[in-house]
Amino acid sequence: MSRIAIALACCLLLAGCTAPTAPSQTQTQASSPTTPDSVADSPDESATDPGSESRNESATTRAALEDIPVSGGSLSVEHERVFARTTGLLGVNVSPPTVVVVKPAAEIRGGTGESESDDEEPSSRSFAGVMGIYDDGRSEDGENDGGNGEEGDESDEDQSGVAVAAYAPSAHSVIVNERMTASGRESSLERTMAHEFVHTVQYRQQAFDRTRRALGVDGSVTRDTYLTYVSVVEGAAAFVGEAYDRRYLAGDWATITERERYRSSPARVKYKIARYYFGERYLRHRFSSPANVSAVYDDPPQTTEQLLHNDTDASEKPKALDLSVDPGANRMRGQTDTYGELFARIALGTELTESRAADAAAGWGADRLVPVVGPDGTHNYVWATRWDSPAEADEFGAAMADYLSSRANQSAEDGTWRDSSDRGSDEELTFRTVRTSEETVVLLAGDESFVGAASVSGTNASVSVVAGDDRR
Repeated sequence: MSRIAIALACCLLLAGCTAPTAPSQTQTQASSPTTPDSVADSPDESATDPGSESRNESATTRAALEDIPVSGGSLSVEHERVFARTTGLLGVNVSPPTVVVVKPAAEIRGGTGESESDDEEPSSRSFAGVMGIYDDGRSEDGENDGGNGEEGDESDEDQSGVAVAAYAPSAHSVIVNERMTASGRESSLERTMAHEFVHTVQYRQQAFDRTRRALGVDGSVTRDTYLTYVSVVEGAAAFVGEAYDRRYLAGDWATITERERYRSSPARVKYKIARYYFGERYLRHRFSSPANVSAVYDDPPQTTEQLLHNDTDASEKPKALDLSVDPGANRMRGQTDTYGELFARIALGTELTESRAADAAAGWGADRLVPVVGPDGTHNYVWATRWDSPAEADEFGAAMADYLSSRANQSAEDGTWRDSSDRGSDEELTFRTVRTSEETVVLLAGDESFVGAASVSGTNASVSVVAGDDRR
């Protein structure tokens, strides 16, 4: 099971993590705890009763706090008390981790266990990169936006501008970036520890297995299912972290789930932190108390569409959509994937306003993505999207046209755009949109020889794409 990482984004070390990925059943059985510790039968009323704070704190003070040793450094907060407070908010009685390990920043990045197949790092030729979501080394002020004023120390940042502050590899340990232990970071460290302790409890509750089962995961997952899964896991930790902040830290710390902070982030950072922002928002809409959050593991939203729209009764269900792609003699067809409404929203937002992107993506009904690999190894893409109604398809089509025009800095009369913007890549990209039916819009992206020559046809529920001859 890959490990839980905590994110640094928007120039701050912030509480938030990348949840364990969704491996096959064989991997799950080998790595997950087989017997959860006991969980309290009744929720902690103090979690929702502000007047009980002094009573709860007095009880915590009287209780014998279980020792959690620290190795590799020291912490500037009473982490045993943080664990007791966190489990009090959750209303559970579980064993604490056996150790907290402080590690240098350079050792943290490689230890999170993430892989590109589980949590895609957008590059210029991944689909996320083709749609404008990747780090080209620039920010609005012309400087790298991954740091937080720690001069010359960005070794733990990935190419999205997000770095690891802490992660929980199991129920038994929490790994902390030593940068978090610096003077002046006490509140940040305390909230980070609370967030990570939620994850150690999730291991005890078998939350990851339960969520995977509820999502029907058996082996590989689509991008949309993966983003839904991590949003549930991280949303629960962020929701409890927000409650901890309000109760014990005065609630005045700028967090990763703050609306304006999310909205003002570059797309590559949004892609990383959307799971915390929207996950916490979903949990907050659904539950009034952190003591109830474990119910979401058995009854999660099934898609990012349901997540984004707080669809607790699962009334928003994907529409039928089949995509057939004939790659041609000199190309190979990749595996079909589904990227979902959240991805569409972030991608459109790289060129459009936040509200325009959200409105255009909100009518998502289904999508299918198929990569087509050329003879030189370059990736082209067919992205078929079906919308809830013809009007929603109209809105998405118009938004996509404006998105592409913005990228190309010109309008395309023939429906084909060539990206002329400086995006840190020498590769030229060509885009083409085709409306195959009242509800379905298809985007082709990649080399001009593929995009221009492909034949596209279809109905609302079925799209067929046949590549033309590759004469390169």
